Amino acid sequence: MHCFCMDSLKKDSSATLKLEFANGEMYCREWAISYGLMTVLKFGAPMVITIINLTLCTIFHKLVNFEKRYTLNDQTMSVFIKITYL
Repeated sequence: MHCFCMDSLKKDSSATLKLEFANGEMYCREWAISYGLMTVLKFGAPMVITIINLTLCTIFHKLVNFEKRYTLNDQTMSVFIKITYL
């Protein structure tokens, strides 16, 4: 089904979504919805992970100031340990 629907989608996307088979089912429409969802998840999941990591790193850098470490090296090690535990 993938090969047929993908070739049809490349030729004419609107006609593919309306393509009705002999038994009355719209298999390419169902395929297109699944394919679109998989594509969004494939690119969306890494973006969400990146956003979470950037947010947590920023929070950790701000929280390390409350620990009252004496040297910058101690502060950096504290942030590194927190990120490693994450």
